[in-house]
Amino acid sequence: MKSHIALEENPIITIDRKDVLLRKKKFLHANQRRIDRAIQALEYNQQLIFELLPLLFHVNHPMLPGYVTQNTPCGLSGYKPSELQLKQVKKLSRSFRYQAINARGQAILSIFVMGSMGTLGQTRHSDLDIWVCFDPKLTHTEIDELKKKCNLIAQWAQQYHLELCFFPINNLAFKAGESTPLSEESSGSTQHHLLLDEFYRSALYLGGRLPLWWFVPYAQEDNYQAYCQHLLNNKFIRENEVVDLGGLCQIPAHEFITAAIWQMYKAIQSPYKSLLKLVLLETYAHQYPAPHFLAHQYKQYIELDACKIDDLDPYLLLLTNLEQYLDDQNSSKRLEMVRRCFYFKVDKALSKSKPKTHHSWQRALLQQQVTRWHWRDDQLERLDNRKQWRAIEVMDERKRLVSDLMSSYRLLSEFVRQHDNQNSPLHAEITILGRKLYAAFERKAGKVEWINPDISPDISESDLLFIPHLDDSGLLQWRLFAHRDLQHVDPSTQLKSSRSLAELIIWAYCNEIFSKDSRALVKTHRLEATERPEGAHHFEATTSARSYSLQDLFLALSEWQSLPLPAPKQHCYTTKPYPQSIMLVCNLESSQEPIVDHDASTLNAFNVGENSQSLIQQTHLAVLNSWNELSILSPRQTPPASAKGLSTGDIDMLPNLITELLLLIPSQSKNPLPKISVFCRASPRSQSIKQRLELLLKQLISCFHSTAQPSHARFILQYAGRYHLWQYRTQVHHRSFDSEALLYRYLAESQTQLSPIVFDRYSLRHSPVQAMTNLPSSKAIQVGYRRLPQDSSKSSTPQAEIYVLDERGSLFIDRVACRDEHSLLRPLHQFIRTAIDRLCLTQQHQEFFGVYPVEFYRLSAPLSADSQWLCQRIEITTELHNLNFFNIQAIANNDDIEQLDLSFYCDEQEFHSLDYGTKLYRRVASYILAKRRQAERYPCYITDLDLSRSHSDEQGQSRQMVDYLRVKSKLEIHLNRALQSI
Repeated sequence: MKSHIALEENPIITIDRKDVLLRKKKFLHANQRRIDRAIQALEYNQQLIFELLPLLFHVNHPMLPGYVTQNTPCGLSGYKPSELQLKQVKKLSRSFRYQAINARGQAILSIFVMGSMGTLGQTRHSDLDIWVCFDPKLTHTEIDELKKKCNLIAQWAQQYHLELCFFPINNLAFKAGESTPLSEESSGSTQHHLLLDEFYRSALYLGGRLPLWWFVPYAQEDNYQAYCQHLLNNKFIRENEVVDLGGLCQIPAHEFITAAIWQMYKAIQSPYKSLLKLVLLETYAHQYPAPHFLAHQYKQYIELDACKIDDLDPYLLLLTNLEQYLDDQNSSKRLEMVRRCFYFKVDKALSKSKPKTHHSWQRALLQQQVTRWHWRDDQLERLDNRKQWRAIEVMDERKRLVSDLMSSYRLLSEFVRQHDNQNSPLHAEITILGRKLYAAFERKAGKVEWINPDISPDISESDLLFIPHLDDSGLLQWRLFAHRDLQHVDPSTQLKSSRSLAELIIWAYCNEIFSKDSRALVKTHRLEATERPEGAHHFEATTSARSYSLQDLFLALSEWQSLPLPAPKQHCYTTKPYPQSIMLVCNLESSQEPIVDHDASTLNAFNVGENSQSLIQQTHLAVLNSWNELSILSPRQTPPASAKGLSTGDIDMLPNLITELLLLIPSQSKNPLPKISVFCRASPRSQSIKQRLELLLKQLISCFHSTAQPSHARFILQYAGRYHLWQYRTQVHHRSFDSEALLYRYLAESQTQLSPIVFDRYSLRHSPVQAMTNLPSSKAIQVGYRRLPQDSSKSSTPQAEIYVLDERGSLFIDRVACRDEHSLLRPLHQFIRTAIDRLCLTQQHQEFFGVYPVEFYRLSAPLSADSQWLCQRIEITTELHNLNFFNIQAIANNDDIEQLDLSFYCDEQEFHSLDYGTKLYRRVASYILAKRRQAERYPCYITDLDLSRSHSDEQGQSRQMVDYLRVKSKLEIHLNRALQSI
């Protein structure tokens, strides 16, 4: 029977039923020959599993692998087990009795195996990607049951070292382009056409309905849908005999770049296979907009019926096309790399002889290709010894691989820019794939580069030597050698160099060059200056035969991050990377250490001895983030000023690294806090150093990443005689100070919001300032004071120090004359209360309605060197009448009181700078003195201050208590000086 149909450009197409049946016969014949080849490469039990797969999905028997429940979907459309299969299944269950399943109850449409099975690329380690096409009418519950069945069968096959990867497929959804969501193992919807191309040229049909694609001639690919409809409408084939996964037509331009990104990501683990697929993408892009798919060539060969089974091999088809493309491009080097990738994928070591009894069609076919390539015996031998390649060879191979991978990626990127004028509908998946690519290949300072992407199984070195060297600029450089002799180092064994020893060690560890069995030594160094003829100093890292082992660091790294690193979950790439694990490494590089005479058990490693030396010499941060990027942060080196200096940093090394750490973990971040650990090289004081660092890190986390402290808290550390302060603003703000006075001056500055002061436990531990900042958390303004010891040999006025923590945490410290406690504190209390009244007139302070609490504390010196300052709460009133005091009010019209524009009111008597000019303070002092009995010259205090007409600070923020106290202090200094001079 013949039928005539008009299809687009072809006015009349003749379809003959005999031709349809012949096509079916040809495809099934080629399919069976490839199945026979696939079975040859499997062991006996694996062959049994492979042959029984259709039957396991056809039946649902409790004694057979894959049974879940009675309701699990089963029944393979049109399938009838052979006598051999029924005999084989008895080996799994003697009680099994086959019963035919009604056609209406057959929920499985087809089963296919795609990939390398039955091809030149099949190896002992090849997994089976199995497509299970199910009835689109299945419910979500039934699909879940089917997935469980697949998992159980996969677990059973794993016992026999056969890896099965099942992909349940809804053919209607797949045809419409609704592929699986993007995951760690799937490229999602980004490669629909390319995946279909690979499926049609490599899939082995195991049972069920035949692919409808088989019945569409190559010449009718562009008319795929209409041709299929005519076949079905005219009953040339029945609908229950075929499964339709769609036709192969033009690939959308954006699919080239998404596929390229995916293959670049897969190249992390399988670079050779990925390079082959990337060059295939190039080939298709070069033929755009009508690429000649390999699946189309496969179909053409079967239609011609004039080729051998070898010519139908999907891998050989791939190789032939890639060779032709690269030859046309005159890319001889890339062609050679593609051939190497192909050779490694086939994985048949031709230089190693096999027993004569061992026949392998794959080996014979590969030998034909190698002979055609004119490869020498020594080339083959080197390639076949890839598993014994050392780190130097692996790094060299990786450079060539990455170069070719990036070349393909750039070509495809340029192609997409030229042809894709529409926004991709797969933006989210493209973004995630791009982030994976960035994490894997982007080079950044300090980032560990993974050098062995499935090139050699073991590149560990038995001996490693880390040696220091100073360059001409006086900066220290470290070199890594696969060598052990301290005295005679072979330059050819150098693996890598770096400014940072920590970076070099962790690079070797992560790439598994540095293993638990490696004898890894660090050659210690000291810096000495030699005189050049022109008189300039030249620094050299002189070494003796001294060295130390890195075994303890290896154990610490193993505990911190065991290898291989688990792949990040898919959701990790939906957000920016954040640190997941951090290790602080210190004192790796130099053997020099300050000589101190101190009890190690009570040692503060940050400030030792009279000169406040630090025992921390070098520090580094190893950071692993949520994208599996591992980076080493090391402080920048500065050349030493003298031979006694260390070339590995300065006294700000640790503080600068703390800043880097805080930048990594912002205080407002919603990401989980990273695990942080500390390693310190073994030394007499290493345990003390480690504990001190751990305490510091714990305090930093408590200060900036707990609900107990506001986000603008200020953390203060005393380190090597200097003072360091950190605060989160828009980003981490770090300041350092050479003295306590400079630190206190900074702490008195205004704040935009509540910013408590938090001292490191060992910093200024014997200072009353730390005692004040350690007071229980309170919304009150906190005032502390202490009477200063008076020198009995002098007749000076007794003095006291005042400490005020205001409503935003600013710390005001002042030293004032003091007759007694009440005459000091009552006027101060009066001043604070009136200032509060004025502040409450502003929007920021309205909530307190003038009742803002004020707390007073008496500070007492510690009784012993190991004890702390005592803070005793006291009550102070604002009553001044029994102290013979009267109110002194000041009104300032500008912030700079040196430029006089202010007024004083004493007992309602006004004194204005316009009237008295520079004599204002002396005139006010005279008035005060005249009002006192016997003209006593005890200090006077401002009890009220108006700053409403003075300008706010540069940021335009509202006033706070410390602003009033600062002006009050300056005014009182001028007044009391004038009082004493009269």
